[in-house]
Amino acid sequence: MAAFPTQPGPLNDRYLLRSLAGDDAGACRDMAAALRLSRQLPSTPDNDQLRSELNLRQAICQAPVRAPGNRPSTSAPSAPAP
Repeated sequence: MAAFPTQPGPLNDRYLLRSLAGDDAGACRDMAAALRLSRQLPSTPDNDQLRSELNLRQAICQAPVRAPGNRPSTSAPSAPAP
């Protein structure tokens, strides 16, 4: 971050690392900072794509948190009992 203080890309990368490490609050702080910086960039295809990704991640940060026991199942539904 120190090498590129005005670029949102490194903060976007750190968001992912913090998120994977379970530091959701830190990840969302990075996302908010990256989004602020991205608004200062000119409109180019690359910058617009980055802003789109940042907006999506910010929406994830603002979504209600589910308790671990209330997460949707990722396994296939079980067959009905005969």
